[in-house]
Amino acid sequence: MEIVRSIMANVAALRPSREIDAKDQMYGQHDPHYFGVGRSSALMIASALTARLAYAGGDAPIGTALDFGCGHGRVARFLRALLPEARIEVTDFNRPGVNFCVERLGCFDMGETVPSARYDLIWVGSVFTHLPEKTNLEVLAQLKAALRPGGVLVLTTGGRLGALTLENFLLGRSGPRASSYGLSSEGAAKVVADFRALGFGYHDYPGQTGYGGALISPAWMFDHAVDDQTLMIMFQEMGWDTHQDAYAFLRVAAGDYSEVDRGPYFY
Repeated sequence: MEIVRSIMANVAALRPSREIDAKDQMYGQHDPHYFGVGRSSALMIASALTARLAYAGGDAPIGTALDFGCGHGRVARFLRALLPEARIEVTDFNRPGVNFCVERLGCFDMGETVPSARYDLIWVGSVFTHLPEKTNLEVLAQLKAALRPGGVLVLTTGGRLGALTLENFLLGRSGPRASSYGLSSEGAAKVVADFRALGFGYHDYPGQTGYGGALISPAWMFDHAVDDQTLMIMFQEMGWDTHQDAYAFLRVAAGDYSEVDRGPYFY
């Protein structure tokens, strides 16, 4: 348990920038939960990098990391604190958010396209929760290709808890586990039904196309993310902020997963 306490102590000791952009809609009115979500991300990343130690090359340093969907830096500020020597790149459709991360948090703009074989670590928080299946598959393929051998992709999705939350909304219940997540009643019902039946449910937000709410099962994620060059090294239900499911995938440094050797600390 001392090892676990040490990891927790290191995450708790992180002191990220407290500067908040006035346009940061995630922050709200001086919301302390904002920093709790960022710290939860740091714990997920630390857990994934710890799991990476089981494999050969798992102790390689993180030289370049990407926050994909950075917003105004809710997680990027923790990446900077967690990995002070790394190059932290950011990207988002929210250009003011990207500019804030670059100008105030010491990050770098990824650019217009996702580069290939560039990153040792990629964080994707609550992006797959808003995209239809075809787009999710395209983004997943791009991000996997963006990893260097030995790189880790950490992402979050809505899952079983999300389905329960939508069901409670549809039943007219109230409380922290009852929400529409911005969906219409018809959209929420379809998302839940398809998630239960197919492992993937999605519906557009009212008035939008190609952007809405999605729920993804672990089975769907395993079937579509894992291949000969990709290992699933972590799954934690409700692991991110006790809300979204968290996954970590390792791009193997060997020819394929069957050739991966044990980590350096197991000899």
